[in-house]
Amino acid sequence: MKLVDLQSAVMKKYKCLVSINQCARARTQSISEFEQGMKKHYDKLWDYGEEVRRTNPRSTLKMSVEANPDGKTYFQGFYICLQGLKEGWISGCRRVIGLDGFFLKTICKGVLLSAVGRDGKNQIFPIAWVVVNIENKENWTWFIDLLKEDLSLNDGVGTTLISDQHKVHFHAFFASL
Repeated sequence: MKLVDLQSAVMKKYKCLVSINQCARARTQSISEFEQGMKKHYDKLWDYGEEVRRTNPRSTLKMSVEANPDGKTYFQGFYICLQGLKEGWISGCRRVIGLDGFFLKTICKGVLLSAVGRDGKNQIFPIAWVVVNIENKENWTWFIDLLKEDLSLNDGVGTTLISDQHKVHFHAFFASL
């Protein structure tokens, strides 16, 4: 929000005149508090995973973290494949999987990797997704290995992959064959 718009909104709502500097400080503090809240959400991933497991039995949730010598634990990835989506893809979707990655541009940077299918009405059908710290061959391999296990793809015969032409997807898919 532009500072002059913030100043105008304060005047309209509270009938109070504030300076541009006050608005700038308030906006900076507000953004800082929001960003701290976003970081705290990563601390809740374990609880979130347990709640998803409790409410969606037989769903697959995997957390990947790395313990460094400095004593801190660093997030690497969080994989989700809900049981209903597994069953839906296996029983009612074409044997086509679209793979893609999207950069997360919030304070908590990362990449969302997704696998989607097409149902009988040619509608997009989500299968599984993972949030990882960086898009690389190791993370794609981790994601695809878990996906192959969840969907019982074995060697992948009869399954078509569609991608945005990143070779890393296909290397990851065939790496464990």
